[in-house]
Amino acid sequence: FYTIHFLMLYQKKPADLALVNELKNYVAEKKGGGKSIVKFIELTDSSKTTYWKLKDSLFRTDVNHIFIPSTNEPFVRAMLKQLYNLKDDYRFAVYGMPMWSSFSLIPQQHFDSLNVTISESFWLDKSTPEAEWFKTKYRDQHEADPSAFSVRGFDEALYFISRVTENDSLILHMSQAAPAKQLATVYDYRASSPENTASYLDNHTVILLQRKDGRWIPVEE
Repeated sequence: FYTIHFLMLYQKKPADLALVNELKNYVAEKKGGGKSIVKFIELTDSSKTTYWKLKDSLFRTDVNHIFIPSTNEPFVRAMLKQLYNLKDDYRFAVYGMPMWSSFSLIPQQHFDSLNVTISESFWLDKSTPEAEWFKTKYRDQHEADPSAFSVRGFDEALYFISRVTENDSLILHMSQAAPAKQLATVYDYRASSPENTASYLDNHTVILLQRKDGRWIPVEE
């Protein structure tokens, strides 16, 4: 039997602190005056100090769920390296940011062996017939493989064009439309304020991706 512990690692840097403070406020509201379920760990730039402060904060016999709300690749790389070196003695599940999928300097085994999970609003299963069709058409036209940016651009343009043809008022229609599957992702755009013609559209789709064998794939439910 294992107890689950939640820890949040962050640097004392403006970019990280802004997000961490939002998360602290959220956790404080949820706990309702009780003990916080998340342990916040502020780390310094000193690798020696960081290592020992991190190690002293971990639970050897229980599961350590580590949240790293940072978009700074060198910092994330340093944290994952330290956790990787401790993985034989501790149990980890690591949670990060959407842009981690574009990081290129972090060794594959650090992602794979730490059960790293990120959230995303877009994911393409390249093995589907639709994805193969788009890849073939794109190659024929441009003599190159499509990038993720190309796929997403095609997908979202097709999505909005189809919605415009269904209803003259896009905002009104989006506030009533059910989530729709395109080439890649299920889009769930909603109007920020259906009653307000000046409202904007917000994609509510959230996909949890986990690193397996060098690929980001959806977490199995």
